[in-house]
Amino acid sequence: MADTQVKAANLLLERGIRITIPDAPFWDRIRRNNRIHIRPLRAGAIMEIAVLMLENGLDERLTNVELHSRLDVIATVIATAILNDDGAIQYKREALAQKLLWKCPAHVLIKIYRHIESLNQIEGFTAITAYFNRQVRMMMEKRTGQQAKGS
Repeated sequence: MADTQVKAANLLLERGIRITIPDAPFWDRIRRNNRIHIRPLRAGAIMEIAVLMLENGLDERLTNVELHSRLDVIATVIATAILNDDGAIQYKREALAQKLLWKCPAHVLIKIYRHIESLNQIEGFTAITAYFNRQVRMMMEKRTGQQAKGS
């Protein structure tokens, strides 16, 4: 059972998540603007999401009723995951969060948030750990690397 969950999590981490909004307006469905795609999260996006979750008390497991009262924060978390880029997060996150609140039903936002929450727990320990291990190795190689001749 655990092996299957690990394989499924790895598949989601590699491909990302695509969610179709079933309650989208007719014209959005025709133009296929009713889909949200969240690519695998980068380290910076994971950190931004973690900060948002900690600042707003979303770090413990909450019920759907409790999440309904925090839809503005949830939309910001989803916008951060969708943008997944430092510059885009800085400049476009608030506008995208307002658009998500306006266009998406609450139950869809909570469903997307649950996916991000589960991915963030898994990815937080795999991608971040691998990233910081590489960073530490690079820093150590620079400090203990070959010295100039004659020193």
